[in-house]
Amino acid sequence: MTTTDAREAPSLGRLLDELQRARRSLAEVRSRPQRQRSEVRDAHHRLTVALEAYATALARSGRPVPYKLRDELRLCRGVDLLP
Repeated sequence: MTTTDAREAPSLGRLLDELQRARRSLAEVRSRPQRQRSEVRDAHHRLTVALEAYATALARSGRPVPYKLRDELRLCRGVDLLP
């Protein structure tokens, strides 16, 4: 990775923050009694993208992807939220 690539790539800390926000957002949407299916689908998609980005960044940095995170990502990919 070049210096330019390192500056363009988000830090693990920032990716983890985005992941935590996506988890909270999905939990908040799911807790609402009056929610639209599209809101749940969109929040679920944001969580899946955040999980993928964080897992990819961990792997690229040579760090292991924790089992819990790997399993959460597998579950998110497997959930069918299409209309």
